[in-house]
Amino acid sequence: MAWRSYQEIDTFVRSLNTEALAHYDKVFTTLAPVEQWMRKQRDITFHYPKMVRESYQADEEAIANALAAAADDTSSVTLTDTYAGISLDFADAVAVHLLGFKLPQEEEKMRRLIQALRDARYALGVFVVAAVSTYLSSREPGVIATVE
Repeated sequence: MAWRSYQEIDTFVRSLNTEALAHYDKVFTTLAPVEQWMRKQRDITFHYPKMVRESYQADEEAIANALAAAADDTSSVTLTDTYAGISLDFADAVAVHLLGFKLPQEEEKMRRLIQALRDARYALGVFVVAAVSTYLSSREPGVIATVE
């Protein structure tokens, strides 16, 4: 792990309770089976991808292919008077196609991936809460204050 290269971080992480460390490890063990898929997705979508005409014409442009594949899907857009209420269901359809799964044939494979991501997100959350709590409790009184 990269944190082992830094003595102060290594000491801090090792000071965390056993449950926090187990959740930290779970983040990586849960994601290990989908690491190759995640790297591919990162390469496709990281930052602001641009479409390359030659790739599109060769039917190798991932985002264009996802848009084209979703064209026949029934979808909707829900607009409300608040930002939180807006729902762009068509974006979900495009995302499913961009993930690279052929539905319904690979639905179970996609469900396993989503479960791995969900488990990793939960484990990371538990680890972060423990790390922040440990850090805050290690500070001298008055160094950290809350404002209501």
